[in-house]
Amino acid sequence: MSEVFTSPNQATNSDLAFWGNHAFVGYYTGDAGFPPSTGPRGGVRIFDVSNPASPQLVTRFVGSDFCTIHEHFVSLDSNGNADYGWLAMSGESGSGNKIVAVDMRNLSNIHEVNRYERADAQYWNFVHDSNVVRGKLYVGHWEGGVEVFDKADFVDGGTPVPLNPVDGIRPSNFWVHHVVPTSDDRYVLAQDEFINTPGQGKVKLYDISNLSSPQFVADITGGDANAEMSQAHNMIIKPLGPGRDLLLNAWYRAGIRGFVIDTNANPPTVTQVFRHQLSASAGDGFSNVWGVDWLPCTLRGMERTCLYAGDMKYGLVVNAVNTDTFQPEEFHDEYRAALEELVAKKVQGEEITYAEEAEPSK
Repeated sequence: MSEVFTSPNQATNSDLAFWGNHAFVGYYTGDAGFPPSTGPRGGVRIFDVSNPASPQLVTRFVGSDFCTIHEHFVSLDSNGNADYGWLAMSGESGSGNKIVAVDMRNLSNIHEVNRYERADAQYWNFVHDSNVVRGKLYVGHWEGGVEVFDKADFVDGGTPVPLNPVDGIRPSNFWVHHVVPTSDDRYVLAQDEFINTPGQGKVKLYDISNLSSPQFVADITGGDANAEMSQAHNMIIKPLGPGRDLLLNAWYRAGIRGFVIDTNANPPTVTQVFRHQLSASAGDGFSNVWGVDWLPCTLRGMERTCLYAGDMKYGLVVNAVNTDTFQPEEFHDEYRAALEELVAKKVQGEEITYAEEAEPSK
């Protein structure tokens, strides 16, 4: 891999989104600015990357009352073209707790069309993240839970009103960091990035088929010993078929976890189907895998699915899956099965013995 371009701007360059030949890069400096005492700077820079060796800065956008954008999402219209940017402030310096929608259909005239924050918004219930798919805006509001909006209504400019009760998806002691819907739009997953207690939900699944009355369905606690004691992070859905999705979940020090979510079942089932971990140890801490994504790929002339992970220690990590032979529902976790068998014996009062493996012959 060869470096072909850098764009230093004496700031923290944060979130990244793409559409066509354009890259949308967030940046900020904090209260003091950089160099120190120069005042805060920030916003979103948009580059034309049609020539990767020489990207061209197209424009920079910043609001009148915000410059520190923690996360941004670029949504697409029905033709697959970028239409709106969704800027989450996350309580950052000088920007508040809101989400702002900006019209990006004409990059020479980017302008705000609407904004939202809870009436009781404070530092601990700011908008952290957003996801905009299939006509819905999903907002992760930290301690304020999850709110779902109609995208078209939001960008029309009227007062935004959530489709769900404002506290309808607001679990206690759970800070919603990231949110994704299932591909059938009947369920939504909310994730907390601080919880690492075994047996406690790091991701929660809600039934939103009736948005006026969302219902909690299930906790995803980890599914194996390492994930149980580590924090989860960003998620993405890979549709497998009607009512069946593969949830790919970055899990910080525990690596990647994959779960099949079957919403055809009643209640829906969530089954861990694979894990990948490079760190020698899991547990408390914000390190290793930050995000995960997937794309079809060709490896040695064979069609595969590639899983891409951004690892804070190991960099870009790529795993190739043979989708012809990998059947998630047939996965059998031998380690977990053996562990559950031992736990069952212990509960029943049986003595647990461990036979050491023989030394390998020299």
